[in-house]
Amino acid sequence: SLLDHLIQLSKTGFSKATQRLDGIYALYAVSRLAAIDAKADGSIVKEKLWTLIAQSEPSLISVQLLSKLTDEDCLTCVDLLQSLLVDHLFRIQEYFSIQSLLQVLIYLVCHPSWAVRKIAYDATKNILSSSGALAEDLLFLFTSWLSLVGERVLILKQSDMDSFGDSQLPFIPSTEVLVKCLFLIAPYAIDHSQRSYARLILCSHHPCISSSGSPAGVWKRLQKRLKQQNISFTDLIFPNITVICKELLSKDGLFSSNKQEQRAALCSLATLMSISPNDTFVEFEKHFIELPDRTLHDGFSENDIKIFFTSEGQLSTEQGVYVAEAVASKNTKLAKGRFRAYDGQDAEPAKSDKRESSSIGKRETGKFTKKTAPVDKSKTAKEEARELQLKEEASTREKVGHVQENLALMLDALGELAIANPVFTHGQLPHLVNYIEPLLSSPIVSDAAFCAMLRLARCTAPPLCNWATEIAAAIHVMSVEDFEAVLDLMPVLIMEEDSKKRPPSGLFEKIVTGLTAACRMGPLPADSFTFVFPIMERILLSSKKTSLHDDVLQILSMHMDPILPLPRPRMLSVLYHVLSTIPAYHPSVGPMLNELCLGLKRDDLAQALIGVYAKEVHVRLACLTAIKCVPSHSVQRDLQVSTSLWIAVHDPEKAVAELAEELWDRFGFDVCADYSGIFDALSHKNHNVRAAAAEALTAALDENPDKIQ
Repeated sequence: SLLDHLIQLSKTGFSKATQRLDGIYALYAVSRLAAIDAKADGSIVKEKLWTLIAQSEPSLISVQLLSKLTDEDCLTCVDLLQSLLVDHLFRIQEYFSIQSLLQVLIYLVCHPSWAVRKIAYDATKNILSSSGALAEDLLFLFTSWLSLVGERVLILKQSDMDSFGDSQLPFIPSTEVLVKCLFLIAPYAIDHSQRSYARLILCSHHPCISSSGSPAGVWKRLQKRLKQQNISFTDLIFPNITVICKELLSKDGLFSSNKQEQRAALCSLATLMSISPNDTFVEFEKHFIELPDRTLHDGFSENDIKIFFTSEGQLSTEQGVYVAEAVASKNTKLAKGRFRAYDGQDAEPAKSDKRESSSIGKRETGKFTKKTAPVDKSKTAKEEARELQLKEEASTREKVGHVQENLALMLDALGELAIANPVFTHGQLPHLVNYIEPLLSSPIVSDAAFCAMLRLARCTAPPLCNWATEIAAAIHVMSVEDFEAVLDLMPVLIMEEDSKKRPPSGLFEKIVTGLTAACRMGPLPADSFTFVFPIMERILLSSKKTSLHDDVLQILSMHMDPILPLPRPRMLSVLYHVLSTIPAYHPSVGPMLNELCLGLKRDDLAQALIGVYAKEVHVRLACLTAIKCVPSHSVQRDLQVSTSLWIAVHDPEKAVAELAEELWDRFGFDVCADYSGIFDALSHKNHNVRAAAAEALTAALDENPDKIQ
């Protein structure tokens, strides 16, 4: 008998803001009656109660209203939400926004009053138990709630205010309240959706609830809490790592417009590196390679970069242009050609102003004047063209800025992944450098690339990692490709006896000192050595002997193991250069060449034979002597190898020719067939090579004149 009166009271309460609280209480009573009486539910539909309420208050209960209610009234709101989402979910989904109701639920779970939070906590359990599909929506709304809280906290810190009025967030919940809210949602979200895995990891690393000192602290607590409910989150991560990484690297994660969500995604990826480093890195690498911004970056012209660094509202062609102009003066001489820093009254009046002033003068003298024609304020063709160009440059600036932001984020993520698992990263160092090194010379992301390179350098074997800053700086300097500038940073040879006693002052000196210290107990691991080898290579490529040559060669001599994966072709090439510029090193460099060739791979033999094109006889002899050490099974009978040996067989120096002929017979080569390679050698800068190529061509002509023709 009360139902009709309660329905009318609900209608009145939701149609008049002053009676909204009465309407909430009445609606709660109606919803409970309808839950146990099908006839009552039919009466509600017949009276169109849901439709009327949805038209009056789409969110049913607004956050603004909740902030004004007493704790007792808030408890009734909790009961109402529970009744609606448990007993009348189908009706609610039809007439109301579930998102709005769940937002109110999160607000109540994080309410300042412990009594409200406790009841809301239990009600949320009942709601999620009855409909697991709501758990995923609630989790994503909770992520937005965290970001909102984080933004408001940041505003408070910046403004030094104790409180603020905000309709969306009337209060700031404590960190522990937010953590408990996450723990409440987690088991239901995990049980319902795989997509929630990434969102749970992201939330547990959100800066709003995790400390900077221990970013994974909440994550560890979450794992323990789930384990108490017989849920092993780690076991769920392994088979779903692809989905999780894809979510973390999406616009809802790393590429989110919210800086806090970006940071949470970075920390989440770092945590995944400690759980499943190989799978995480493979997924990240795949995303990095497929990133369209990488291709767009390489396609930018110098003009695009110039436009990017031009201020908004200014054309790139106007930068640094001084416009001289005449300035009218009144009893005072002002400087001509100023930068428009004068006031409007000092400026030369426009022609229209002159006409106006003259007409006023005429009116003042009593003379009749005609009404002046209105000034044409339409834009000139030049002004319209400038505005069009400004729009085009603004579009280019936005495009370059977007690429800069995305690439910087990926480089930052690469650095985070590297430092999160340095042991795994150490094995990937030679591979990872290829992603970062090309971007070190970029005009828009060089700083981000340097930070990523610095983190890679910190993953080298100790104690070499203590010189990470110097190593990263040297690689950055070398990326500029100004060889002379790099050589200027190297110390020339100092003949004084106490030169070794003075402390290292230059960049390369400090690195060599670090390498020497790191190699005192033995050679470096192959990956660390390969990472720093380009620095040693650049030192040895100097055209003059420096004070670092002896130490660098000593370090190189420790890394000759035929089994280790070393950059052997580059090591051979730089040692040929050392022999060429400093013949006195022959006794020590010759054995090093032999050891390097012992571990040479089939594909590397052609590069190892570049020594036969050297100008100096002793270099060519050293190269062929080292090739004798190559195991027969490592010799690949390709055209490039046979061409180099065929030219060496016809070398003007008898000793070189005899040694090359011995190798030719030993490896079982037939007559050279790569005549194009011989023709190329005819234009070589070394006259000995040209002479040998001519002899080789003559010999080939005798064997196969038709082919040569």
